[in-house]
Formats: sequence, C-alpha cells, structure tokens
Amino acid sequence: SYTPATQPKWSFDSQIRHFGPRYLDRDNQIQVDGFTVLDLGLRYRYGSKGSNLRLQWLNATQQSQWIALPSQSLGFIRPSTYRLLLTHRF
Repeated sequence: SYTPATQPKWSFDSQIRHFGPRYLDRDNQIQVDGFTVLDLGLRYRYGSKGSNLRLQWLNATQQSQWIALPSQSLGFIRPSTYRLLLTHRF
C-alpha cells in the first residue's frame, strides 16, 4: 500500500499471490500447474470518520486457471474482475 505525501486522501495498493503446482489426488497422479495472480487497487478516503471509495482490479494478469483444493476437488480462478466498494461510516 502506498499513500503519496502530497495527496493523503489517495492510496494505491497491490497484492501478488503465487500458487505453486499441486497434486490433486493422494496418489500424486494428477497435477495442476502453478501460476501467479496480481491484484491492484485505488482508494479515496473522504469524511472525518474513515469513509472510503475503493476500486479494485482483481486478477490483473488475467490468469484463467484451475487450482487444487484440499478436498481433492478443483476450484477455478476467475479471469480479470473489477470491484467498486463504497464504505461510509455514520
């Protein structure tokens, strides 16, 4: 997370998540590939009580990938998604 000194109401953030290759079954017969996901965000703080408006770009690297879950099933990492969040404190 980074907040410019000249613009304290604005901040930028990023997150990198790496998933290594994983085996899907107990016998180590089926393996899914590893991949890396990058998330980016922009936040504007307003008001005196900590309210904010946040824009996120999830999976900015546009990875469409299967991931092995602990239940020996597959989960799907969705392609790029945008999310806009408004938080207002009363």
